[in-house]
Amino acid sequence: MVLAISLGAPTGFALRSLNALILALLMSVAQQFAFYMRTDMYFVLQECLDCKNLYADAWGYTRYAAGTLWARAAGRRPPADPTLMLPRHERRPVKLYAAVMPLGSLVTLAVFAYVTGPILVSLFVGSVRALADGAGSGNARQILDGALVIGVEGTLQVLFLWLLLAKHGPKLRRAAARLLRACGPGRSDVPDRAPGRPVTAEVRGPADLGTHPAPQPDVPEAQ
Repeated sequence: MVLAISLGAPTGFALRSLNALILALLMSVAQQFAFYMRTDMYFVLQECLDCKNLYADAWGYTRYAAGTLWARAAGRRPPADPTLMLPRHERRPVKLYAAVMPLGSLVTLAVFAYVTGPILVSLFVGSVRALADGAGSGNARQILDGALVIGVEGTLQVLFLWLLLAKHGPKLRRAAARLLRACGPGRSDVPDRAPGRPVTAEVRGPADLGTHPAPQPDVPEAQ
């Protein structure tokens, strides 16, 4: 593309499109160095550190660290360190990666909230305005511009959300259920039952308990 710009010397819309494409490609290359996610550079780092599953082991150690803090605050017994099950040469890299991974994830979420998110919102708002203005004035160029932006960017965002929910939906639902149980009223030990059905004690016989009745002694018959 740089060669095309140098040889073709485009101007106007063609030049702006090529510059935008070059910027997008450079940003996609830079994103590969976000090794706290499973990017190409993450797998290079994993091979260099000679770790079998750096990402999963680091998440396991992160959960262990959080569980240890919670156990100490609640006065409970802390969980077992999962890195003790790993080979000795993997323990230190896993612990270091476990410290970098949550921090990188928080930085990514902050960048999305303060930079990428507002850009997407302003892009969609501007596209809807352009589409409405073009429909009101009969300007086909504005209609096409707004429709293309909404169609392309909207499709990408819908696909992203669909893949995210398909992959992490069960985990999110389980986490939400645990949070609701923790924040809700006191849990009852009474099992769930149909409305209006009383709870009755179940009487079990010797056969249900896995035992047999004791043998009765023989009593001689009266003559």
